[in-house]
Amino acid sequence: MRRRTAVIASLVVLALAGGGAVAATTLAEPDTGQVREESGLPPATADVERGDLSDSTQVDGTLGYTRKRKVNSGVAGTLTWAPGAGSAVKRDGKLYEIDGTPVRLMYGSGPMYRTLKDGDEGRDVQQLEKNLAALGYTGFTVDDEYSGLTAAAVKRWQKAHDLKQTGEVGPAEIVFAPAAVRVKGVRRRSVTRWRPVLRCCPRPAPSGW
Repeated sequence: MRRRTAVIASLVVLALAGGGAVAATTLAEPDTGQVREESGLPPATADVERGDLSDSTQVDGTLGYTRKRKVNSGVAGTLTWAPGAGSAVKRDGKLYEIDGTPVRLMYGSGPMYRTLKDGDEGRDVQQLEKNLAALGYTGFTVDDEYSGLTAAAVKRWQKAHDLKQTGEVGPAEIVFAPAAVRVKGVRRRSVTRWRPVLRCCPRPAPSGW
C-alpha cells in the first residue's frame, strides 16, 4: 500500500514539474487484488435510434403571382367584358372585349400595332403565322411575308369565331403576349389606344397552350 501511494505521489510531482498543465480526472481505486476485465466499451452506452430531422417556420403572408405586366389595347373604346381576377387565358382565348368586339390572345414578344393584310412583311406577320399554324390553320409558309395563303388561313380563323371574313387582322381582334396570362384585374373601363386595359402576369403554360 505504501508503494502504491509512493508511485501516485511521484506521478503528481512529475505532472507539476511539467508546468501544471496535466490535471487528474480520476481517483485511484483501492487495490483489491482482483483482475478487472476490459470490455473495450465506454463506461456507459445507449442504443442508437434512427429518425427523421425536421424543422418548420410559420410566417404570415399573402400568396400571389410575380412578374406583373400590363396589357395595352390597340383600339380605343369602352371595355365591355373582361375575365375575372385569377382567370387564366391561353392562345386564342378571349382576353377582353372593346365595344362588344372580342380581342383574342396570341403569343409573341412584339405588339400587334397594325392591321395585317396581303403583301405586308415583318416580324408581326411571322408571329401571327406561327399562331395560326399552332391552332391548325395551315396551308402557308411560316415566314415574315403575309401572302394570299396567309389571308386564306386568317379567313378560316375568322369564320371559326363568327367574324367577318376579310382575310385581314389587326389590333381590334388580336393582342400579343409572350405566353399564356393570368388576369389580375381591370385597369380602366374607358380605353385609350395603346394604354393599359388589364393587369396580368405570365402563367406557366403546359405544352400545347
